[in-house]
Amino acid sequence: MSYFIKPSNSTKERKMKKILVVSIVTLLALAMIFVGVSCKTATAAETTAAAAETTAAAAETTAAAAETTAAAAEYDPKDNPIAIGMFLKSHPTVQMMIAGFLVGAEKLGYKPLLFAPDEADAQKAYGLLEAGMAQHGVKGLCQYLFDESAAQYVKKYSDQGIPVVTAHTAVVGDMVKTYPGLTAWAACSATAYGAEAARYIADAVGGKGTIAVTEGSFNPTEDAAANSFIETIKAEYPDIKVLDPQEEGFDTPVAIQKATAIMQANPGIVGAFSTRSWSFNMGRRSEKYRQKNCSFGHGCKWHKP
Repeated sequence: MSYFIKPSNSTKERKMKKILVVSIVTLLALAMIFVGVSCKTATAAETTAAAAETTAAAAETTAAAAETTAAAAEYDPKDNPIAIGMFLKSHPTVQMMIAGFLVGAEKLGYKPLLFAPDEADAQKAYGLLEAGMAQHGVKGLCQYLFDESAAQYVKKYSDQGIPVVTAHTAVVGDMVKTYPGLTAWAACSATAYGAEAARYIADAVGGKGTIAVTEGSFNPTEDAAANSFIETIKAEYPDIKVLDPQEEGFDTPVAIQKATAIMQANPGIVGAFSTRSWSFNMGRRSEKYRQKNCSFGHGCKWHKP
């Protein structure tokens, strides 16, 4: 047996291998061309589809804008009453808030409504609120936050699609979770005016003596002002003794009696800060206060007899 291949057969095999290689390369080239064409075709189709989607989205945005413009043109504030829910409407601060709301609403063309009792009775205020909201078809509400009990009404009307805002109380930090549905709030800085009042009164009494603090009720706004007042006194005026806050209520004669009782129990009092604004402002006119030459502060105003 021979282990050598004839030259003629070797040439033939080489030719066949060459043909096979050329064929394979040709097939691969054709495959690549086909894939390339397919990719280009698919990419072009995707681009065209994306462009069509963008055009459709733009058309929808334009249509929505047109609808908004048309709705704005048809919107009449007089057909969309707004209301403010308060309590103790005889209180000077509350009266200013109410007046600001009513006047501002009228300037904007709205029909403003007021739901507020004369007393500091939250439950009575809520009763008036619910009755008024149902009767007048109110479309927007400014609700005073007496305390956390107001949260249920904020959520109730917000869930009905009615924007609910509040005034007087800054809803920040953990309080945001307490009032779900609240759209916005407007308030001065209770901590700022508490600190400012502290410095004024402390300077007025010569940086020494005892100062009393009272609140109409323990609520977020008054608490913030009272705490800021106390913290400022303790930090900046070490020779002044500041008493713990006491609740005076919202009945003026009773509040004045409370102020007088505090004075009698603390004969070293030379000044007082009331977050409510009435009792010491009224009580300072008494002979006892005039004899002591006390300095008084409330909110952003201060008085000295």
